[in-house]
Amino acid sequence: MARVLLALVTLLLVVAFGQLIAPQLKLRSSSLPHSVQAKSFVSVKEINASEEPGSLAIDIGVRVRTIHDIDLPEQKFNSEGWYWLQWGEDVQALIERYGLDPHGVFEIANLVRYESSHQNKAPVRSVVRNGKKIFYTSGAYSGEFFIPNVDLRNSPFGRLSLPIIFEVGPRVLSLQANRVYLRPEMNTETDPIAGEFSNISGFTLVDTIWQRAVATYLSPPDATSGSHRAFSRATAFLIYFPGFWPVFVQWILPLAVVMGIVVLTPSLDGALGDSRLAIPTAALLTLIFLHLGYKTSFPETPYLTYLDMIYAYSYGVCIVIFILFVLSSNAHTRDRREGDERASLNRHDRIESVVQVSVLVGYLCVAVFGWRV
Repeated sequence: MARVLLALVTLLLVVAFGQLIAPQLKLRSSSLPHSVQAKSFVSVKEINASEEPGSLAIDIGVRVRTIHDIDLPEQKFNSEGWYWLQWGEDVQALIERYGLDPHGVFEIANLVRYESSHQNKAPVRSVVRNGKKIFYTSGAYSGEFFIPNVDLRNSPFGRLSLPIIFEVGPRVLSLQANRVYLRPEMNTETDPIAGEFSNISGFTLVDTIWQRAVATYLSPPDATSGSHRAFSRATAFLIYFPGFWPVFVQWILPLAVVMGIVVLTPSLDGALGDSRLAIPTAALLTLIFLHLGYKTSFPETPYLTYLDMIYAYSYGVCIVIFILFVLSSNAHTRDRREGDERASLNRHDRIESVVQVSVLVGYLCVAVFGWRV
């Protein structure tokens, strides 16, 4: 019986480590041939400051006044703030040649509901600096935005990045046409993004950054020229980190209390028999409801999150301890008929102690190796 129990515990640890490497196997699947992957009509390539995608620059900045109504399951949030634009005479010549609205040289790519958004636009002004004529304008924005990438690998302790994506809008300003690109101030220390009300309850704003990229769109079949169009993109990110203790109390503590009771259950007298059998099953039902509550608070993911791994291991622990109690109860009943009750209880107490220690070691392994940097 001891060998059977040790084999079960070993199997449990193997399953736990298998769950740890599953996300890595998922990532490696990205190297599969393109024929088995869905193809998107848009591709985005990040660029650095030295890779200028165009020859004409529009300086852009943003001040995020408020962030609110974050809905992670729907991957949406609301924001209000201001933006400003600045360009030279070469870009102004293009605007006048094509009759463009200066505020229409860009669009907010991840804006969800255009009908519920609005922009207050200031008139274009000009000033001469160092002998060069500079044009500038500003405006206010308000709307609901989509969060394209929610990284939940370390959930519920992972970072939350909220983007506002600015992209060159008119086709005549694409990189294939007149090579116009957006140029944000990359140093957010000298040109801050976050405003007075950009903090979120339960989160700490840890950083704000700009990311530059080129978005390439596949042209429709009836396009008159070119199979694709590339547009400059500048994304303002507000990066938040959840408070450790609120997250711990909300998501980890209930799980720890339930599993603490389960792990301590083998310390009860083996003579209790059926009374011990009820504890792992009740704990398993409690875990299912706790896990469902967690999953409904976050978007679905194709991989196991940090807390998912702990829950998966906890399910296995409940099953192993239940099997342990079934075998122990049957053996205790049989040995009592044979008059070897005390020796049987001592033997099973030692086995259960080994299982308890093995389970705790397994939790430590999952907690440490399940965290992905």
